[in-house]
Formats: sequence, structure tokens, C-alpha cells
Amino acid sequence: MDKTVIFHVPHDGNTFPRELLGSVCIPFDAFMDHHRVMRDTAARAFIPPDVPHKAVVFEVSRLLCDVERFTDGTEPMDAYGMGYCYEKSFSGAVIKRVDAGLRADTLRYYRAHHERLDSSVRGLRGRALLFDLHSFSELILVKELVPDRRPLPDVCVGGDRFLPPRKRDLVLRAFRSAGFSSAFNYPYSGSMVPDCVLSGETDADLVSVMVEVNKTAYLAPDGRPDPASVAKIRAVLKHLAHVL
Repeated sequence: MDKTVIFHVPHDGNTFPRELLGSVCIPFDAFMDHHRVMRDTAARAFIPPDVPHKAVVFEVSRLLCDVERFTDGTEPMDAYGMGYCYEKSFSGAVIKRVDAGLRADTLRYYRAHHERLDSSVRGLRGRALLFDLHSFSELILVKELVPDRRPLPDVCVGGDRFLPPRKRDLVLRAFRSAGFSSAFNYPYSGSMVPDCVLSGETDADLVSVMVEVNKTAYLAPDGRPDPASVAKIRAVLKHLAHVL
């Protein structure tokens, strides 16, 4: 393969550092209920093991640190209490008490993760392909941010200038050929691009594509991943790793 393939999994974390967990202000069982709904359950299982790759997986619960939010005051989800340091859950319920100390502790985890992501492409000179892997549920959609009420697809493909139209169409067709419905930048949009690429610190020729899989498309009724559905997703990603 003539490219470096990177799989980024930011929201499948299931660990709870003590210094961050101490901010939780609701019963732990209730907090875990919110965590289970908002976690990208088993998104790391989408990674095809037989594709040479680098994996950058964030192991901490997104409710304690969300590494895909902006930290510079421009994050739209700040208005809902769901920036990089959550105060509220998707329901609007207050789940944590946030102060300057907690924000500082949270930023240490955030910055360490982004340094790992930068390291995955820093120094590369050839082609690089980044898959930003997620899952989603209608339960946690912020209705004001998704006014278009089209039916939700099985797979949301996200991208921007780092995903050329021809490659975007390849991704959409690949999932449709596997039996999944797909849509571009709906209900979410864009894809993660490492900071060192945006700042021009690396010469890597990066293509970045977000793949958000509807939980109804791969989870069984008991909330566990369906092996056959996960295998189909892996097969599509393996194919795309070679053709993009």
C-alpha cells in the first residue's frame, strides 16, 4: 500500500480518571447511563485488523473529555454545556461541576491526545489517509443543529476540503454497495484533521474522511455489536483503504 492509513477513534473511551470523575455531581449509576448513550459503542471494532495502519484511540469517556471539540471559544456545543469539558449531557441534565481546575486537568488529557494524533502524521512526506470513526444515535442529536429532518442514514460520511469530491463519492458508493444507506455531511459534517496538517508542519498529502455509523445499523437490540454487521463495515473500510 502506497499510503499511511490512520484510524482515529475519539469517542469509544471507557475509562474514568479519578481527577476528572470527581467532578460528577449525580449518582454514578445515572452518570454511567448517560455515558452508555453517548459513547460511540465499539467504534474501534470497525478497524480492519488486516490493513497496515496506525490507530489513535482515546480511552477516556467523552463525558470527561471530548477531544473533538474546539477549545478556543468557537465550539458551538459550548452553548449546550457539551464542549471539551462537559457540564451537561445530551438531555440537558447537569452531570458535572466545572471549574477552572477541572478545565485545566481536562486540557492535559485533550492535549496529550492531539499530540498523539499529530505524531501519527508528523514527518510523513507521502500520502496519508485518515478515517475518523464514530457511531451516532438519534437520541443525542441536538435538534437545533440538525434542522433538516430527512431520514437518518445508516452511515454518515463527513468531509471538507481534505476529502475531494471523487473520493467522497467512492466512500458513499462503497457503503451503499455493502447494503448500507449513506449520506454526505448529514446529520454530522466534517472530519478530524490533525493540527500539524492544518498548520503546515508536515508535508503529508492527507485525505480525511469521517465515518459515522448509525447504531441501529450495527448494534443488536441488547446494545451489543452484531458481528456480521461489524464485519461488513470492516470490509468496506478495508476496500476504501486500498482505493482512496
